[in-house]
Amino acid sequence: DQIKMDQIQIPGVSSQMQGVGRGESGKVVFVEGALPGEIVRVTPVEAKGKNFDTARLAEVVQPASGRITPDCPYYGVCGGCQLRHADYETALEMKRTRVQDALSRIGGAEQPRVLPALGCERTRRYRNKAEYAIVNGETGMFAAGGKRLVPVEDCLLQKKESIALLRALAPQ
Repeated sequence: DQIKMDQIQIPGVSSQMQGVGRGESGKVVFVEGALPGEIVRVTPVEAKGKNFDTARLAEVVQPASGRITPDCPYYGVCGGCQLRHADYETALEMKRTRVQDALSRIGGAEQPRVLPALGCERTRRYRNKAEYAIVNGETGMFAAGGKRLVPVEDCLLQKKESIALLRALAPQ
């Protein structure tokens, strides 16, 4: 079953923070990097049976008001973060929606009331957990999906002490 689509509207977000829309066939389409409220041009990736498809974001035709240019040079390559293309308020709302959808769709709650997500004072260098990879003497982070090493020199979410550790592990 070949996916046929080009331009779709993204009204929602998945539990994995992918944009969710409907293709020409009416099937649900998950699009990594698309934000709710956008119209995007996509390239089919995989038909996942009769229920849903996945597609690659080819172009943002009409951006959401919360879309920003990612501030990380590794964004989209490394698997360390997912929402650096959204402003902080949009990212918080997407996280609130994710909880609300889980309570209603998985938990069966009817119209659950989910309060706004509480944000951090800092939007950089706040993470308390670091996961670095060492593969054949090279250090970095795993790409999304966890298979390929992405050499990185910095991560804007990690504290400076954590980055110092990463650099100390790097081959000289």
